[in-house]
Amino acid sequence: NSYQFQQVTKGVEQGLGDLSKKLTDFGKKMSLAVTTPLAAIGAVALKNADIQARAEAKVRQAILQTGGAAKLTFEELTSYASELQGRSIFGDEQILNDVTGKLLTFTNIAGTNFKKAQQAALDMATVLDQDVKGIVTQLGKALNDPIKNLSALSRLGIQFSKDHEAVIRKFAETNQLTEAQAIILDTLASRYGGQAE
Repeated sequence: NSYQFQQVTKGVEQGLGDLSKKLTDFGKKMSLAVTTPLAAIGAVALKNADIQARAEAKVRQAILQTGGAAKLTFEELTSYASELQGRSIFGDEQILNDVTGKLLTFTNIAGTNFKKAQQAALDMATVLDQDVKGIVTQLGKALNDPIKNLSALSRLGIQFSKDHEAVIRKFAETNQLTEAQAIILDTLASRYGGQAE
């Protein structure tokens, strides 16, 4: 009896040892299986945070360099970028970097028209299937100085009627740039509005 008990006990101990080893090996494999994706996710999160920080720094610097010509605070611009992200296919870091930061260099675009220009750029980039940076450059030129640069939009295939051009020119020539910009932006919204959503 005592011998049989010892044999059973040895068998149980050996079985527990094997089980312990198997569980340890399984734990190591699971640890790698879980840790590796988590590390990758962490690396992506750090990269995205860096991209976001750079975009925000670019916007802050542009506001300083232009003396706040857009008449919108950093907080208003980042909040609007988040709003646009929530209803478009573009991320807020891309909006801040490629749209907001670039558009801030055109110092004659401000307030409501600045916001509308951002939306127009995203909509146009979506429909025209072009890089948003190039769209912003052409749009910014046209809005900043419609008399000289309205034709910049024609490079994107956007034509205005002679009547529209005459009204835009008249507003621009009589220092009513905001009204001239509003006509351009309203025309673009009627053609491309809502496309980035």
